[in-house]
Amino acid sequence: MTEKITMCRRHHVFIFLFFACFLLILCQTLRAAEVTIDSTINTTTTSHNGSSPTTVFISDQTGYTFYRDSTGSCVYSKTTDGGTSWGTEVTVDSQTDCLGVGVWYDRWTPGDNTGTYIHIVTFDSGNDDLWYTRLNTSGDALTTTVNASGASQGGSFTSGANLPSITKGTDGILSMGIHDASDSFVIKSTDGTTWTEAGTNPFDLADDFLILMPFSGGNIMAIRWDISADDIQSKVFNGSSWDVGWTNIDTNAPDNTTYDGAFGATVDKITGNIYLAYVASIATLGTDDDIRTAVYSGGTWTSKTDVLTNDTKGITGAKISFDENTGDIYAVYSARTTTGTATTGNVYWKKSTDRMTMWSVEQGPINTTADDIYGARVICPMSASMSPGMAPPPMIFLAIRLLIWYHPLHHRPLQG
Repeated sequence: MTEKITMCRRHHVFIFLFFACFLLILCQTLRAAEVTIDSTINTTTTSHNGSSPTTVFISDQTGYTFYRDSTGSCVYSKTTDGGTSWGTEVTVDSQTDCLGVGVWYDRWTPGDNTGTYIHIVTFDSGNDDLWYTRLNTSGDALTTTVNASGASQGGSFTSGANLPSITKGTDGILSMGIHDASDSFVIKSTDGTTWTEAGTNPFDLADDFLILMPFSGGNIMAIRWDISADDIQSKVFNGSSWDVGWTNIDTNAPDNTTYDGAFGATVDKITGNIYLAYVASIATLGTDDDIRTAVYSGGTWTSKTDVLTNDTKGITGAKISFDENTGDIYAVYSARTTTGTATTGNVYWKKSTDRMTMWSVEQGPINTTADDIYGARVICPMSASMSPGMAPPPMIFLAIRLLIWYHPLHHRPLQG
């Protein structure tokens, strides 16, 4: 990076996790510097995989990142200086068999420009349940963690095989869900305390992957990756029932059994359009790996231009982010430079200025040291409290060493 340090107020932030410790990469005059966030996170790599965001920035200076700590508990760390330093971890779910975490911030939901809550889903292997906690960013008060699924749902959860998702509808109703071979479900709540199943279970009993997104009129869209069929599909819940059938997005999307949940979605808060990016043809890494994209608009899914086609690097993760102010879309992905060597993983990105019709040339790697990257995730960082001229909050990547990278592209906030 050749921009001066004063340019760091105009940046994109990428956070990613390798097998070592939480680190931070900051924009500097000549090169990036890495700052440790947490050196004792959980070494079960698959517990850092996920399809849901794990980091929230409520402004260009204040952010929260959620992860599984070395004790097995799920925690968060906070920064108030744009990522330069991070506080001691704060426990969210104290269970030492907390398998992973996902979050949704109020202001990521269309129509909500004033909410202060971060809604948190965790899941465990002892009770095999989904748990809910709420963090109020106005004062950082945490609610008592609630067993949300124990009363009426089952399951047999393990790291990697199961990935929970959480969102908030435009009507304010919370939804979270998970796929499992014993019990798959979506549950909903108006207050975060009392949870009931959202209609009749719409899913197969299988360890598939799930993304829940807010939809128009208070509806919720479920995007699932059907692992056995290699299908990516969607179905909508209208508040009382689910669509009868699944809508196919891609019927030939083989996944990888090691790097789970390699897809992500983002919503345009103005139009309600949902943008999706996913890795496909990665059963054997580095043979004909793709990063494909699609958009849901006007009631239908439309395939858009691939970010990568028949790539030989060995793609291990992909997520997507949307710039609310410019309409630019960012695809961020991890990939091995040497297909058969896990520790050669790096992080790259591309940008589309025309809603995924064309993509820029590849940028990166953005990390200074290659490693085995797990659970690459990009968050939904749009914050309505951010005024023009403030730097966008970060996109996040998660696996075992957490880093933030600032790239001075522009100054507008992102949503992704």
